[in-house]
Amino acid sequence: MNGKRNGNRTGFVVSLIAKLGRPVIRHLSELASESLKQPGSWQCLEIVYRNEPRKILDRFFLNSRSARGARNRLQVLKDEICKCIEQRSRINNPVRMISFGSGPGHEVIGCIEKLRNCINIEAICIDKEPSALAQGRLLAAQKGLDKCIEYVQGNILHTNSNTVRHDIGILSGLIDYFSFETAISVLKMIKEQLLPGGTVLIANMRRHKLASTMSVLGNWNLVYREPEDVESILTESGYEDIEVWLEPEKVFCIGKARKLG
Repeated sequence: MNGKRNGNRTGFVVSLIAKLGRPVIRHLSELASESLKQPGSWQCLEIVYRNEPRKILDRFFLNSRSARGARNRLQVLKDEICKCIEQRSRINNPVRMISFGSGPGHEVIGCIEKLRNCINIEAICIDKEPSALAQGRLLAAQKGLDKCIEYVQGNILHTNSNTVRHDIGILSGLIDYFSFETAISVLKMIKEQLLPGGTVLIANMRRHKLASTMSVLGNWNLVYREPEDVESILTESGYEDIEVWLEPEKVFCIGKARKLG
């Protein structure tokens, strides 16, 4: 009963916010204001990760299931990446990873910061937004990690495979914007950049009861997928040892798979 009551209350709040109109929402919410400028931007995620309500409606948005799920996604990916790094460090030195659509690279920075005293790690963060890369460089420098992480401007749809092969490939919240066919094409390209036994980690939002929150905040044109859809994409892309699960809020699917050959 409590879950149903909370869901009804949230649905009412979402409907009320929608009726207020964008100018009012922008005034009452930092997250909404940023999202209306550029839906799904790295700046929006920074506000979600920071989780410090600065305006009245942010208390609602930052405690929504979508926001909690995004913070879970970040932590789950950090944990999984760290496991992969520890495993690959028994084979390769340094362990190399690459993140596409990385934003500032919070997953990468968090893992290197945790393991830098015991494992040699090199990373590349690729994003099309110069401001996201600038923020990443700043964060990495503040933590003394600027020599470990290279920030490169680029679009995954126009990225040529390079000669350097990686142990880990990361796509957090990127295939949400791709069709089934494009997602497969991208993941095949990434597979070519992985070493044998290398791991790819991806995340994709599901359609859930509060997905309408995204519509309230702006026109987030996402491709929602269920675990079986994520598994199908990884299978069609030629990966093996595929695992797909949900983070605790069940908002995001997390996929993990390996390149065996």
